[in-house]
Amino acid sequence: MQLCLSARMFASSSGRNAFDIDLEGLINFAKDLGYDGITLRPGQVDADTPAEEVTRIADLLKGHNVPCSFVKSMAIRDLSTYEEQCKLLDHMAVLGCTMLQPKVGKESDIPWVQKLCDSAAERDMQVAPQLHNGTLHDTAPRCLDLVKAIDRSNFGINFEASHLLLQSQDIQNGQAVRDLGPHISSVCIQNYKLIDSGSAPCLPGDPEGVDLHDVFGALKEVGFKGFVTHISGAYPNLDNRAMCDHYVKYLRPLMG
Repeated sequence: MQLCLSARMFASSSGRNAFDIDLEGLINFAKDLGYDGITLRPGQVDADTPAEEVTRIADLLKGHNVPCSFVKSMAIRDLSTYEEQCKLLDHMAVLGCTMLQPKVGKESDIPWVQKLCDSAAERDMQVAPQLHNGTLHDTAPRCLDLVKAIDRSNFGINFEASHLLLQSQDIQNGQAVRDLGPHISSVCIQNYKLIDSGSAPCLPGDPEGVDLHDVFGALKEVGFKGFVTHISGAYPNLDNRAMCDHYVKYLRPLMG
């Protein structure tokens, strides 16, 4: 397994899909703390990102010897959004990234996702939405239903356990991993716990949060060896460096 970092914690209040750190700064921050690579979010690379900027990003990744675990995109539901996603696939070919993370929100999106999978397969790439509430991939059983409906060998799930906890699902943690098994293409990590007013972020190891020991034990049982991406937002009263240092030190032994 390789551990990567998302820039989500550096999201800027200045605008949507803006960050308070540039890409080279993110790469250096990640490497300094012991991550293997990064992921790319909207605002860092998009369908309309100029070719010369994509090449610059590719050179940064290669120059620092860091992989990109996946490129995050949005919903695909019509010809326009399909064409935008195909442009992202073209960018990914330059970047050396082989996994796209879209969102599947409605049954009517499924034919477009199938078409996207076919385009991705031509480039030896995978399509893997993240397990997330408010989607067709919000629980382990519904993820399995979606995999069956899409019916493409390069379609899988980006597993993320905290959304199961936040929904108080019966199937959580390691059992969800075992149920999804070979359909897990990638893994995202963040941690939350339920509180009286809703939910709050918590650090790995919090007994009220995700049971990451169970999750990683199950990942090893099903033979998962892919990317693990830390996607937390910023934590209240804890700077990003201290938070990431805790994540890396907690996750490395579980991944080994």
